[in-house]
Amino acid sequence: MQSRYDDALMGIVQKEGSIHGLLHVFFDFLHRNTDFYVVSDNPQRQMGFAPGVAQNLVLQSFQRFPMKPLEHAPPATTVRPPPSKQPDARPMALTDDGKQVPEGNGGRTDKYSWTQSLQELTVTIPVPAGTKSRDLDVRMTSASVHVAIKGHSAPLVHGTFPGKIKVEESLWSLDSSEAVVLSLEKATPKTWWKSVLEGDAEIDTTKVDSTMHISEYDPVTQGAIRKVMYEQRHGGGGASDATIPSMNDGSPRL
Repeated sequence: MQSRYDDALMGIVQKEGSIHGLLHVFFDFLHRNTDFYVVSDNPQRQMGFAPGVAQNLVLQSFQRFPMKPLEHAPPATTVRPPPSKQPDARPMALTDDGKQVPEGNGGRTDKYSWTQSLQELTVTIPVPAGTKSRDLDVRMTSASVHVAIKGHSAPLVHGTFPGKIKVEESLWSLDSSEAVVLSLEKATPKTWWKSVLEGDAEIDTTKVDSTMHISEYDPVTQGAIRKVMYEQRHGGGGASDATIPSMNDGSPRL
């Protein structure tokens, strides 16, 4: 008999790649969202279980279904990982001197794509489909980055930044087992980087979208801007939204 939940559970198996992964997801869900792991000796309790009861429930659930010999087991489901995220193959528009016209204030190389604001950079590095966080070797310093798959001799990305980053405020994540995403906080804000790594393709920073949202300013500057906007609106001025133009060095034009 096929359970109504087979499709959902098979999706988890395909995503995690193993029975261990499926069980981890299931018990992690119970731990985070239910009282299954709550232990209480109080007979009047309204949440949780007496010591040992939750473990017995797991064993009872396991024993509800008989063990079966290998020859009667259904063929193993072949886990087919989704195709890996491929780099954007569209050619970048170039200026007369060969620099990339910015996309999202960033650009692309054959190994990664990137965007930036005046405060941070976001770098997206495609990885083989099915890659897990434990498979990755990611190291960041204030001046460099190294991203590799363990056991592979050639790194995915390795090099020196053209500027400095705040390591303690920078992080990385794995996006749907398809790409490593680096979120890099600039040590010197209100600057535009020409590239992520020294020697990689550069963008033309004179063509970046240099508007700043009010939330990108420090609290004191935000207060001054909001005061000016209020006075303009109530005095017949025209400032009607929270986006303030700035020059390429990040200085606001008020």
